Amino acid sequence: ACGAAAGMAAAYRAPLAGSLFIAEVLFGTMMLASLGPVIISAVVALLVSNLINHCDALLYSVQLSVTVQASDYALIISTGVLAGLCGPLLLTLMNACHRGFVSLKLAPPWQLALGGLIVGLLSLFTPAVWGNGYSTVQSFLTAPPLLMIIAGIFLCKLCAVLASSGSGAPGGVFTPTLFIGLAIGMLYGRSLGLWFPDGEEITLLLGLTGMATLLAATTHAPIMSTLMICEMTGEYQLLPGLLIACVIASVISRTLHRDSIYRQHTAKHS
Repeated sequence: ACGAAAGMAAAYRAPLAGSLFIAEVLFGTMMLASLGPVIISAVVALLVSNLINHCDALLYSVQLSVTVQASDYALIISTGVLAGLCGPLLLTLMNACHRGFVSLKLAPPWQLALGGLIVGLLSLFTPAVWGNGYSTVQSFLTAPPLLMIIAGIFLCKLCAVLASSGSGAPGGVFTPTLFIGLAIGMLYGRSLGLWFPDGEEITLLLGLTGMATLLAATTHAPIMSTLMICEMTGEYQLLPGLLIACVIASVISRTLHRDSIYRQHTAKHS
């Protein structure tokens, strides 16, 4: 548990969120007796990572120039509701893709090769499907694309994630989930931007909200998801709104789909 928290803290520059990931997802408890050593490990890992890399910058650079107003909370909360509906859908799609690959009865190497072939074909449309989505997330946060571009990359990346996870390819789904949430939030923001004068800021705000809320909807860990986005971007002004939205997303998702993404993965491979 300490090693997992340390790894998340170093990779995502989020020691508190890394610690709460272990508490909410693995331990299922917030007891200080079990959380204390985990927090210490996460903080030490981040400090060592900063010393080795000679860098203490945030994971993602965000230029959110507006202060969150009371009226923005309605948009943030509505994004949480949307993510609460999309989370179970994503988990269902991942489970269906896994069953589809298993039904082919291919040897594991051929199953992985088929997943790689699908991702390779998708990359002919956009190279953004490669990797875990970190660079794509940063490019979206730096300059939010237009609606159709977001939609195209989102569909290709979603198919790539489903093909990779369904074929059993190692690599994880944590960062890809952040991108999918970002894209959903930005698509929602671009749609609303037609009625708001500051459409760019709304798109960025709801993109960050989408990252947090879809993560909460798939992991059923709202506190961790809230702190993760705040620590990665430094946008702590979003914390109150994100916390409310993440709790809503988690409750809706848990109601529609009992298992989180990690419990579902464990059940499939047990």
